[in-house]
Amino acid sequence: RTLAGLRGVHCTCATFVKGKDGDNDGARILLGSSDGRVFDVRVDAADTRRFEKSCEVALELRDGKAITGVCATKDRASDGSERFGALITTPSKLYAFVGSYSLESVLAMARARPSGFEAAVEMPVESDRSKLCVWRKRRSSTPDRMAWLTGAGVYRGKLNFKVDDASSVLEQHGALPFPKLEDD
Repeated sequence: RTLAGLRGVHCTCATFVKGKDGDNDGARILLGSSDGRVFDVRVDAADTRRFEKSCEVALELRDGKAITGVCATKDRASDGSERFGALITTPSKLYAFVGSYSLESVLAMARARPSGFEAAVEMPVESDRSKLCVWRKRRSSTPDRMAWLTGAGVYRGKLNFKVDDASSVLEQHGALPFPKLEDD
């Protein structure tokens, strides 16, 4: 279906955002676009007149590069508090966001920084085939591993959204270069 709030926007990736248990408010989706914006879309499949309830820009990258991957999660820290996080990729950058209260507040804090937000990882080569993949353990709703296809190779690592600082979300991470061919 066409979303009225996204007319003229080329969506490049999407992720469903898990809501509260028992939340019958419909689904929530983060959509990445080709112009560097991430949209927070709330949908209601039961409403046949208007599919989406709301559609707002959740985040906008200054460089306007296409969003190639989006991941959003909710986790519980060891002290019992809820932690929210997001990973967003472009052809050459990976951004990590983490915080408490709600995913909206995490992204709002990133938008409110006067100096903007910095990439957690920046690769020297862009890739028009950039893609983010995350994996979860069986029976877990929180991703614990990631791989990101970049122009320089596959960047992989473990994820920890229970931390206080976004620069610590990636653990045991690094790039696996593409294998050299005999002709190289």
